[in-house]
Amino acid sequence: MKSNLTERLDDIDLRIISVLQEDFRLSYNKIMSKLGISVGTAYNYIKSLEERDVVKGYIVLIDMAKVGYNLTAIILIQAEETPFRR
Repeated sequence: MKSNLTERLDDIDLRIISVLQEDFRLSYNKIMSKLGISVGTAYNYIKSLEERDVVKGYIVLIDMAKVGYNLTAIILIQAEETPFRR
C-alpha cells in the first residue's frame, strides 16, 4: 500500500526529483529540456515540491581536504534520560 505522500507524487514529480538529485543547480530551462516539459511547468512543480517539504533544501558537498582540513572526526554521543534531581 502506498503512503499518502507517494500517492500525491506523480510521474513528473518523481522525474524532477531524479534530475535535482543529479544536479540541483540546473536551470529551469535545462530541466525543461531534459524532461520535455515547459519552463513554467518545471518551475511550478519544483515550487510545489518545496512547499510540500518533499524537497527540503539544497546542499553543497565540499572536499574538506581541498580546503585545508585533513582530519575528519565522527562523534557519537548517547545519553540516557534520567530524572532531574536537586
